[in-house]
Amino acid sequence: MPSYSPELIQIMRAALEEVMTKIPLEQTTPGIKAAFAECILKAAAEGQTSYDDLVAVASDQIQTILSMLPGVQMAIKTTPGVTTRAADDFSI
Repeated sequence: MPSYSPELIQIMRAALEEVMTKIPLEQTTPGIKAAFAECILKAAAEGQTSYDDLVAVASDQIQTILSMLPGVQMAIKTTPGVTTRAADDFSI
C-alpha cells in the first residue's frame, strides 16, 4: 500500500472537498464521497499529486460515479464564470 506524506494527504483532502462542492447536496452521501476519495487515492498512487490534477481527475468522474446510483439524474452545480470539466473531458 502506498505511503503518503502529510502534505499530500492535505492536498488530497482539499481536492476531495472541492469535488464534493460540485455534487448536489441531495446526492452527497458517504458512499459517493468514498468513491471520489478512491479516485483521488488511485490518481495519487499513479503519480498525480498536484491539487489541480487531483481535482480534475475526480471531476472527470462525476458523471460516471453519480450514474451508478439508481434513479439519480446527472446534475452538477456550477459557479457563474467557472468552467467545470466534470461531464466533458476525505476523510482520507
